[in-house]
Amino acid sequence: MRHNITILAWFLVVLAIIVVSVIWITRFSRKTNASPDKSAGEAVIRSMEAVPIAPIEDHIFQKEKDEILRKLLDDPDRVFQTLTDINTILVGDSRVVGFSMYNHMDPSRVLAGTSWSILELPALYGIIEGMNPRFVIVSFGVNEIGQQYFTPVYFDTDESYVDALAYYLGELQSIVPNAKIYYSAILPVNDACLETKPGFSIIPRRNQAIKQFCEEAGYGYIDTEHLAYEHSDLYIADGVHFYSEFYPYWGRAILEQIIADGGIS
Repeated sequence: MRHNITILAWFLVVLAIIVVSVIWITRFSRKTNASPDKSAGEAVIRSMEAVPIAPIEDHIFQKEKDEILRKLLDDPDRVFQTLTDINTILVGDSRVVGFSMYNHMDPSRVLAGTSWSILELPALYGIIEGMNPRFVIVSFGVNEIGQQYFTPVYFDTDESYVDALAYYLGELQSIVPNAKIYYSAILPVNDACLETKPGFSIIPRRNQAIKQFCEEAGYGYIDTEHLAYEHSDLYIADGVHFYSEFYPYWGRAILEQIIADGGIS
């Protein structure tokens, strides 16, 4: 009888050991099998976190912005309308007159006249102040050289012309302190005109002096000199002035520079 009890006790002990072992092995197996899945999930999360979202969004936004700007700048009507919408006025000589004469911009926004020089600018201060422009595009220079009819040599050196710009643009800025003032480069004449009026040959050199002055003084500078060379077929017979088709290129150059400077976004 005692022998049977002993056997039964050992049987129960062995059975308990087996049950405990099975439970332990099962739990260990589950834990072991779960670990790779958890690690894999954590790796995926870490890889997603490693990819910066902001630069991707910025890249997409920049591509969309570039496409919008490209379509805008490729449409002359939209270029001139945008210049109007951002309250831009143009001030200058007979070349600037073309913006209104060819109906690219409203005459109220084009303050220009035949044979005008930078010396005419003070007479316009009151009008400009009343318009309260956001951008003022100034473009004189061709008449100051003394090669046009009825125009003496107002400024015989680049330094004297830069001094005049410093004075007159400074006065203009004080009148419209919130406006950004740009100087649009003196457009060169064509080769045929240079043959009879070689004094115009100083224009590229004078533009360099003007550009340097604008950069140092904080005024914007619009480099349009190259446009005249690229579109030499758009000069009228006098070799100084331009056909209507030239003005969209000029307007685009103005708007491009304003955008490049962060004037509009």
